[in-house]
Amino acid sequence: SRNERDQRNDPATKTCCFISHKQSDGDDLARTVAKELDYTREKYFVDFDVVKTSAIKRDIIHQKIRDAEFFVFIITDGYMRSLQTPEVDYCKTELEWALKYRTTEQIVPVVHNSCTSKFLNADFITSLPPHMQRAFAPLAVQHEGGVRQAQFLRELKNRIGIVC
Repeated sequence: SRNERDQRNDPATKTCCFISHKQSDGDDLARTVAKELDYTREKYFVDFDVVKTSAIKRDIIHQKIRDAEFFVFIITDGYMRSLQTPEVDYCKTELEWALKYRTTEQIVPVVHNSCTSKFLNADFITSLPPHMQRAFAPLAVQHEGGVRQAQFLRELKNRIGIVC
């Protein structure tokens, strides 16, 4: 229910995972993952439920990344472009915080089925700052959608320690 979801996304509640995504092209998959976690009754945090006031949003996101056991980031073209921008970008900031507080095993990259290969090759990854390259060391969970959606969700839950 909405009330239970609000409680799971309450900034004062410890979370299983933080879901990072670029809203322009990763919102659909972030909502799919959140819906699946609702079914498991796991606590999670995803930024489409946060107040958009920048100082408040920044503080809440920082706290949730620091407190979450896992950091799941949805790799889309938009997310990958944001990692290269010199400007401040929430996706880049979220990933940097995750790298500060989480081990490589606690960072779970998820490749959205819409992501083009130009962002997933070794040349692009090595063009990122060295500290960010560590986020791409774990094997990514591949989102293929369609009939393979259940398999994708099972694999993702397994990676973040949810018994299926």
